[in-house]
Amino acid sequence: MPTFRIVVQTNISPAATSRAQRASTAGGAEVRTVEAATLVKAVASLEASYAGHEQPPRIVSVEELLTIRPITDEALVDALTRGELPLELDEDDTVPLFDQPTALISTIEDVARELRDTGTVPGLHVSILRDDVGVPEYVMVEVHDEATASYRSVGREASNLVGDRNVAGRAATLSVARCLIETVTSEGLL
Repeated sequence: MPTFRIVVQTNISPAATSRAQRASTAGGAEVRTVEAATLVKAVASLEASYAGHEQPPRIVSVEELLTIRPITDEALVDALTRGELPLELDEDDTVPLFDQPTALISTIEDVARELRDTGTVPGLHVSILRDDVGVPEYVMVEVHDEATASYRSVGREASNLVGDRNVAGRAATLSVARCLIETVTSEGLL
């Protein structure tokens, strides 16, 4: 069943001629996630949850969230190896990716690019935040949605984007891909 994100403003004056700005706290913006068969049913469900309120909320936006269905290793390998700059999945590497900080960061960047460019995770980008010496310490996982001109992001330590710290080679690259996809879906970035 589809999931919809609905943004409403609850702190409004009945005499107001327009809504408050979306970023304003004055409007009492709330984000609700509703599962429903259709957009109309999602809005109806939301409205029903405010039944009895003196002033119903104003709906600011409604969007259907993209869901990424479970993906097989074969489909993931295909997505990572068919883009403009396909990844080479090294089966022979035995050093855990977690123990190679520079390789880990470049793998995260390369995997994000391929997942985006092949349409597996539309709009996916990563930004690497480094300390004063240039050592990577944090990764911002970002989704740029051109259709709605919106941007959503969440931060993760680079080490948390490898599911198993002992994996190497092809398995490590697939692990990074699965962690990026999990981060995007669990945080509702799509």
